[in-house]
Amino acid sequence: MHHTHKFHHILPAALISFAGVAGFSGCANQAEQSDPVAVAGLVDPEPMKRTIDAVRASAVVVEYTLQYDKADSPGGDSAPNSARSLDQYVREERPIERPGYLIAINKVVTGDVRTHPRFIKSIKVRSGDAVVEASLDAVATDRSAMILKLAGPLAGSKPLSFDKSKPGPFTYGILREQDGVWSVGAGSASASFLSINRSRPVFAAPEQTVIVSKDGTPVALNFSPEIPADESWKGSPESWNWIAAAPFGDMLDAFATSSSMALPRVSMTFRSPRQDSAGGGRGRSRGNPDEDPEDRALTEWNGTGVLLDGKRLLIPVSFRPKTTGRLELIKVYPVGSDKPVSAKFIGSLKDYGGIIAEAEQTIPGAATFYNGNIADLRDQLILKADLSVLGESRTAYYSRDRLNSFFLSWRRQLLPSTAASRDGRDRTGHSGNYLFMTDSKLVAIPIERREKVAVEARGGGGDFPMMMPVVYLTAAAADDKDGFDRQNRPMTEAEENRLAWLGVELQPMDADLARLNNVADQTAGGRFGAIVGYVYPDSPASKVGLITGDILLRLHITGQPKPLDVSAGENVGFGAMMDQFWQQVDQIPEEYFDQLPKPWGSAESPVTRALTDVGFGTPFTADVFRDGKVISKEFVVEQGPLHFDAAARLKDTASGISARDLTFEVRRYFQLTADEPGVIVSKIEKGSRAAIAGIKPYEIIVSIDDQPVRTVGELEAAFAKGGELKLAVKRMTEGRTVKLKLK
Repeated sequence: MHHTHKFHHILPAALISFAGVAGFSGCANQAEQSDPVAVAGLVDPEPMKRTIDAVRASAVVVEYTLQYDKADSPGGDSAPNSARSLDQYVREERPIERPGYLIAINKVVTGDVRTHPRFIKSIKVRSGDAVVEASLDAVATDRSAMILKLAGPLAGSKPLSFDKSKPGPFTYGILREQDGVWSVGAGSASASFLSINRSRPVFAAPEQTVIVSKDGTPVALNFSPEIPADESWKGSPESWNWIAAAPFGDMLDAFATSSSMALPRVSMTFRSPRQDSAGGGRGRSRGNPDEDPEDRALTEWNGTGVLLDGKRLLIPVSFRPKTTGRLELIKVYPVGSDKPVSAKFIGSLKDYGGIIAEAEQTIPGAATFYNGNIADLRDQLILKADLSVLGESRTAYYSRDRLNSFFLSWRRQLLPSTAASRDGRDRTGHSGNYLFMTDSKLVAIPIERREKVAVEARGGGGDFPMMMPVVYLTAAAADDKDGFDRQNRPMTEAEENRLAWLGVELQPMDADLARLNNVADQTAGGRFGAIVGYVYPDSPASKVGLITGDILLRLHITGQPKPLDVSAGENVGFGAMMDQFWQQVDQIPEEYFDQLPKPWGSAESPVTRALTDVGFGTPFTADVFRDGKVISKEFVVEQGPLHFDAAARLKDTASGISARDLTFEVRRYFQLTADEPGVIVSKIEKGSRAAIAGIKPYEIIVSIDDQPVRTVGELEAAFAKGGELKLAVKRMTEGRTVKLKLK
């Protein structure tokens, strides 16, 4: 190990000092503190040199050689405020190095490394050229420190000997790495200003340091960012509150049992997305940014729930209303039980990505909660359940952690930083970390904060859940009136396809259109905004006076912190491509019918989806650009008429035809008036009688045996007669007759 005797390695004082308080000394006011030269002028160099001499012989470097375990990587760096990945140490084939101090011939105090032991291949302690193996001996309960037990003595090292009777003023010695070299430095141990809103008066202080009296006698080790204002910090670290390795192992075993009962596995099943349209989906437009792949594919979810009491659970998962609408079944798997317990949906939390469910029978082992100020847990020993769920299999690892700093979040909520959450977010990348007190009270869980619709549409939010103190969540879960989102709930198939309705067709904005229409500054250079291409009669847009050529800019929605930028997506039909489609449809093999896109634009756009999620009846104001100025139009979110995906439908197995009633956007595309008869073919089964007869997807059946067909109910009745049927079929403006033979 390298040591330094150069005075330029002496470290500056901490913050504002209060001379004489707790025996510390330093500068007198903040103005002097801000000037490093002034600080240096107040420091006596001789105590600094004596401090370096006192610390050098006991300072050691602790080396942790890491490894991968199964398919898991070590994750983030365990050092406070470090953004470094532990994977990098493995790739670079070098150990993590941390400072430590010898307090006995075979014991070293060092900072708590909160990496799970399965990732630590070996621990070694180095002093100069001497190296010995080490193992965990004890962990501190009230500061981020642990004791390592050495396999043998370190040649040339000398344990620290503490004398807490020594008075101030004090200096501190610190072992630190800079530019690849470990050096011992010293600084003035001046105390910072009194911290407020604490349970006791404290002063900020540099961590992992040796505090030394003026004559060079060690007085204490400091492994906490805050020192109490009295002199209880003095003395040997052996007087700290420790848990030895063996009892701590027993504590983890007991914690594994209690936490697994409080955090049961939960499964949810969902109704499958409809797949009976020719395009193979739910009629969503291609490139719709609001489309969640999960919404199209999710039929089963497995994860973890928090047992709030004997029956109620909080399931920390964030589903959009479109997905929650398909939720059909919730099951809870209590520890030690062979049978799952069914649970009913109670509500989705409005401000958090969580579902509240209620089990049909009492489940033992409900969690108890820490309801105090989470800032009081700074550097306290925390137990951690690291859970990962894949299908019906759940993997759990139990270890320790510390809350080393905190972040202000939404509405001034205080979020903790841990080994896996540098900025208040859980970055484990799976089900996540659940934090508990040593008495098994639940402290924090990984959960997303549900962004408002307008914020979400702008790409707000993060990729990782927040480490959320449960005190905030239990309050929200108990607030059935204001804590729940009434729009985010299971629905019938008919309800699931409800959409908000403006009554306009929109043309997407781009940079050229924004420039030509003089709205580049209003649309972020054409990234947002949409041109009204058509206004449906008697629609909300028609009633407030929107006209063709208006440019919708943004919507100001009640209860949303940000305006919703209007975007048409790619929700505009297929133009000339679909003209060619109709010209060549007879040459398309029937095996490709399922891949044909709808030729009209979908009723579901980013705007209608967002307004649907906001909720019917919610007022909003639209900014509209017309004639060179922005005007405002007042709306209320209204439910729209049935659209193609929500239309009444028929699947006739005898003919192989799936059909739906005509809806407003389909009639608009085919230029049909409201009183013209017809139903639209949505799918043709390969090899069916309809396929043999030459009927194609998206043709309109106008009549059967010269009798007009206006609904799929009438179509079903006509097919029920069987025999040879004469179908009048319309393709855009061209009509033809098809004979269909049924049994």
